[in-house]
Amino acid sequence: MEIVVEYVLIDNLVINFLILKLSAKFLKVRENFLSLRLLSSAMLGAVCSLISPLLNLPSYLQIVYKLVLGLLMVRIGLNPTGFKKNMVSYFVFLLLTAAMGGVCFGIVFLLSGEIESGFVLIYNMEIPVGAIILVVWLVYLGAAKLICAYEKRKLFGTFVFKAEIKNNGKTIEFDVFLDSGNTLTDPISLKPVMIVDYSLFRKIFDLPLEKILMKKIGKEDISGSHYIDFGTVGNGGKMLVFEVESVVLKAGEKEIEIKNPAIGLTFSKLQKSFNCEGLIGVEFAKEFVQ
Repeated sequence: MEIVVEYVLIDNLVINFLILKLSAKFLKVRENFLSLRLLSSAMLGAVCSLISPLLNLPSYLQIVYKLVLGLLMVRIGLNPTGFKKNMVSYFVFLLLTAAMGGVCFGIVFLLSGEIESGFVLIYNMEIPVGAIILVVWLVYLGAAKLICAYEKRKLFGTFVFKAEIKNNGKTIEFDVFLDSGNTLTDPISLKPVMIVDYSLFRKIFDLPLEKILMKKIGKEDISGSHYIDFGTVGNGGKMLVFEVESVVLKAGEKEIEIKNPAIGLTFSKLQKSFNCEGLIGVEFAKEFVQ
């Protein structure tokens, strides 16, 4: 079997780096020079992995060698402090290493290839250079997105409620975020304003986008619609405010219905920022959130 050292080194370097970076994301490790630490640790792992088969160690020493090297990579790359954090970081690193290793082995076996054992990825088959790295990179991206989604859901979970808008025979379900900083009030009706994004607005009303952007929506288009001044940090403008028949807020067995609430339209992507399509302030549903 012909082993191309450069390919083996690059494959292991990149895969080690992705495993360490995913471990850092999972453990919420954020510090200056993190990428440099991860790269140094990944390089150490790749070089030691490359020389591992040359040592010709017995099986039990191979295991010890791999475990010690993994611990050293965690210490260099993630720099945990304290015994507990070291053990948790080490466990996460081993778990993700096993997962990534399973992906690599799966690719090779799926394509009827062979793998040389050791703490290094050496395969005997015609796989295009970088194919395994590409797949591992895609796995990394998917896992990173899942971690971010979980963190966002955990952060916002206690402030997100189920809601329904009822209007003209339509019932639209969505999630709404309780934003204590939202104190927007309609100066005409003196009602607190629920803010919804465009993705939800277009489910309620079928209106041309250009007319909305040109701020030419009138009462003939939406009952009670008008524009109000609003401002955020470093930004401001006119917001379309309108009324619907009712909004129902739910939390477990509890729910309230608000008749003819004031609703404002934003083109901000609330789904991306708050994992929902609407924002309410405390005054909008004071009885509900107390």
